[in-house]
Amino acid sequence: MGQLTSFLQLFMSPIGMAFVAMCGALYLYGMQAKLGRWLILGALIFAASLSRFVNEWVTNPPPFSGPIDTLVGAGRPLTFLLLLLSLTMVANKSRGGRIPAAMVGLVCCHLVIGLKTFMQGSIDFALLVITIEFLILGLFWRISSSWLTNETAIEYAILAIFFAAFLFVVVNLVQFSITSSPQFVANGQFNGTTGNPQHAAALMGCAIPASLYVLLGYAQKSFRLLALVTLVLVMYFLSLTGSRTGLMLAALSVLLIARRQGGLAILVTSGLAVLGSVFFLTNDFALEKFLDFQDTRSEVWAAMWRQFLSNPILGSQLVTDRLGFGENSWLAMGAATGLVGLIPLGVFGLLSLSMSLKLITKRSRTRKIKLQCDVLGATILCLLAGSIFEAYLLSPLSAPCLIACVAVVAGNALLVSRTKQKKPLHHSRQSRFVRRAI
Repeated sequence: MGQLTSFLQLFMSPIGMAFVAMCGALYLYGMQAKLGRWLILGALIFAASLSRFVNEWVTNPPPFSGPIDTLVGAGRPLTFLLLLLSLTMVANKSRGGRIPAAMVGLVCCHLVIGLKTFMQGSIDFALLVITIEFLILGLFWRISSSWLTNETAIEYAILAIFFAAFLFVVVNLVQFSITSSPQFVANGQFNGTTGNPQHAAALMGCAIPASLYVLLGYAQKSFRLLALVTLVLVMYFLSLTGSRTGLMLAALSVLLIARRQGGLAILVTSGLAVLGSVFFLTNDFALEKFLDFQDTRSEVWAAMWRQFLSNPILGSQLVTDRLGFGENSWLAMGAATGLVGLIPLGVFGLLSLSMSLKLITKRSRTRKIKLQCDVLGATILCLLAGSIFEAYLLSPLSAPCLIACVAVVAGNALLVSRTKQKKPLHHSRQSRFVRRAI
């Protein structure tokens, strides 16, 4: 009932009405133009990132400003609504298609979590997880077959990730200009509207490649200006998180994009690196966090490893109504579900890693296709690298997990389209040409 009340309050608030109006306009636009569909998907990723700060030591954190507080409080029901809205936009497409095998592994991993929760924890929560996972599977199955049909659609998929980062930056900038206290509840680190500084850093770090694509490769100058402003604010907010994981993701993104994109990309990424360094060096708290080499994860990782060894097949016994995860997607999955859940997650990891390596080494005659390959490959690599330090891959409605789904289906479509263009002539056609030559 609390989520439903927050959802109704959202619709009655100014920002809720504005957000609903924006989604309605995008829906109508998406029925006519394909870009609108992808922007709704970007709004879905942003809504999935909304969460309040949860901590046993801070029982009453400061609220956000009125409309934004209502928006954050209704994050989950709003995410579910946008998921259904996205499904209605692919429901009229009858053409089937194949979903990437990597995403099948991720879906099976989430279904294992739901089934274990159903058997040992909250049945209602387990049914909700399983339902959401099938909806996500249906959405991206139809997207891979009916939306990703050409190179422009690949570009729109990247724009969806950028739009999520843009919405995150706009909402947090408005809150920051009013009062920043709700955004720094986590020991003085910037948690923003995600409720967790690591989740905020993961969202921003994984969105940097898409923002760089809009800045370097998108045709409309207005979007390029938005991308430049978004990147500057992302680097600033990222420095405030004090997250070494976020810094690693940002550096990895910049290096992978700049390595083979020519002079302009090197100039832009170098400028971002200098700007980020200025932000980090002028923020004493962030600098202290980044230079603090204290080991904060090995004990947690060792505990999860011991849990996995105690029951390597099915994982540890559930002691609450739902599974809780530590600071590593892979160890957390092994500790909670054993090999039953770790194997499909490993399949996702290996296939995604293979896809990302193919993308970032893919050769193309056109700069645009090469940039798309680098952006999607960098996004997948950043997600995999960050999952070593955070368990965000294990939540089907987390923003990084949805970004992973978008990047994997778009990367797969890009590789398939490149393969089809290089497909050799059929044997019968070759024989006919030979006969004519003779």
